[in-house]
Amino acid sequence: MNIIKVTALCLSAAVLSACDDHYHEELEAPYIHYWEVVDSYGHSNLRFNTFQESHGVFSQNLFIDPLLDNGYFELWWDVSSYDDYSAGIYINDRPSLIGAYELDTAYCGYDRSCDHSGFAYCHFNSHTANPYLNGSDTLSCSTRRADNTHFDITPLFTGHPSNLYMILEVCDNDSGLCDSQAQKVTFE
Repeated sequence: MNIIKVTALCLSAAVLSACDDHYHEELEAPYIHYWEVVDSYGHSNLRFNTFQESHGVFSQNLFIDPLLDNGYFELWWDVSSYDDYSAGIYINDRPSLIGAYELDTAYCGYDRSCDHSGFAYCHFNSHTANPYLNGSDTLSCSTRRADNTHFDITPLFTGHPSNLYMILEVCDNDSGLCDSQAQKVTFE
């Protein structure tokens, strides 16, 4: 009889431990509300949206010209994330993170330099505009005040101009769940 009581007690404890009264939160990936690229001409891939007005005039085609504004252009984003998240900025010759060049990573969240929205300043330098680059094309993007290292992105080019993709990937710092979006841009 004691064996039956002990077995019943063990089964009850196992069932009750599976029904933990503490809240159970489903893991949610961060979600990109918008990913905006503002090109050398002040054009943006966004029209007015529900989160904020775009930072440039809408255009379906974006161009980065190394001779205009010294090759500088802007990236903007807005993200829903329950926890802190990392925002990685990439470039590739296709809208995929596979084989992409990572240009910068920002850690965003409450009481950080970027919260739900973020900004990066990018600089494109081309051998077509600067003969001292010895045939290479470089790009840097920084969420901080100073430029990051310029990366040689020459292998991504098929010539000048070339269509490349600026990619934003945001990942929850705790769960590792991610969201990403790509935007086609013509680099002249």
